[in-house]
Amino acid sequence: MNERIPPHDIWAEASVLGAMMIDPACVATVAEILEGADFYRPAHQTIFAGLLEMSNTGQSCDLVTARTHFADTGRLESIGGIEYLAECVQGVPSSASVGHYAKTVKDKANLRQIIVTGAEMIEAGHDAGADAAEVLHDAEQRLYALAPSRARGRTLTPAEAAQHVMDRARRVGAGQEPAGLSLGWRDLDLASGGGLRPGQLVVIAASTSIGKTAIALRMSANVATAGGVVKFFSVEMSADDLGARLLAMYSGVDGLLIAQGRIGGCDRDRLERAQVEFARWGRNVELTDRPMTVPQMGGELRRMAHRLDRPVDLCVIDYLQICPAHEGDNIREKINAITRAAKLMAQELKIPLLLLSQLSRTAQSEKRPPELHDLKESSSIEQDADGVILLHRRPDANVDEISGNVQIDAKVGKWRNGLTTQWGELSLSFKRATADFYFPQPAGQAVNA
Repeated sequence: MNERIPPHDIWAEASVLGAMMIDPACVATVAEILEGADFYRPAHQTIFAGLLEMSNTGQSCDLVTARTHFADTGRLESIGGIEYLAECVQGVPSSASVGHYAKTVKDKANLRQIIVTGAEMIEAGHDAGADAAEVLHDAEQRLYALAPSRARGRTLTPAEAAQHVMDRARRVGAGQEPAGLSLGWRDLDLASGGGLRPGQLVVIAASTSIGKTAIALRMSANVATAGGVVKFFSVEMSADDLGARLLAMYSGVDGLLIAQGRIGGCDRDRLERAQVEFARWGRNVELTDRPMTVPQMGGELRRMAHRLDRPVDLCVIDYLQICPAHEGDNIREKINAITRAAKLMAQELKIPLLLLSQLSRTAQSEKRPPELHDLKESSSIEQDADGVILLHRRPDANVDEISGNVQIDAKVGKWRNGLTTQWGELSLSFKRATADFYFPQPAGQAVNA
């Protein structure tokens, strides 16, 4: 049987190199898309590397200069001489199409890498001592790295960056796209400049039993009700418990009565209306209670986006200190690894991420509102986060004698490129019976369901 030839397009490769020697502007365009290993023919890899060397040292990449460069570095014969360089230049229909040529080369390179990855995964699968979860995770990471939608870094001039900002401001002003993802909390929207942005890591921190999970569920419900896609990872609570919380929260029926089966006719109607709403959400909201590392969560998010054929709008991780770590020898190193991985995942997948965190007991023992330095275990939490929201229940907090609702104070302790607040500026009401938060809204604006 003849050996199958790996996917490649020699003509597209030669056209890319020819365009780089015709038009200096093409060098930057190609460098944003291709790497040397993307070229199938070794001579093309050498030519590409040489042209980049010339460009990086300020030399012109035209045919004459290229000939001199390759001759001086002893590589002219290995690439086919001046004759082959001339063929590359003469064979280019138009340097304006260099982006199309480069994409063709990249696509063929990705197909070759898929073949290699597949073969290596077959070998790994035949290894009797292999861990199936690790093999699957490695394959998923490597294949995702080839995805066309994967974010690539960019280099912009100040003028280009400013133009992008102005273009987006016009679209937001015209109502063509939102300023950010609203979590249904007007004060937070104001502090963040219109809502959460893709790639942001926002930490919600509180002491035990203050309401971290409850506020994250309320925010998730608000996003889902507005048509958003939400993935909620919980290491602390089961998916059934989260579902019970959401049902009580959304229906307004006491969670204890639901658990005891003491449901009257009026309550039954409210519960059924909540179930109808949850059915409307469909697969757009997922509650996952399997312990997994942040990189594994990234795989779950990618699969969810693929199934729905749309990006995930909000991810929640509950909570940091008990989340399995993928590296680190002690608790501080593990927390550092988790927060850094969470930030990188948010940036890579272009989604806002809410990371719930425990506060140290120092503030409680000293009977004072918590501050950023009370974030438990590691200063990297504050460093990696784009925003930090602190929750606190004052010892003299108002408690409604009839409903049992409790006043909870909140503080935006940090918001990158946004506003912070002082204690006393933001006040929320926690509904004990339904484990729900009420976000005060201005008159005439819809409140929580």
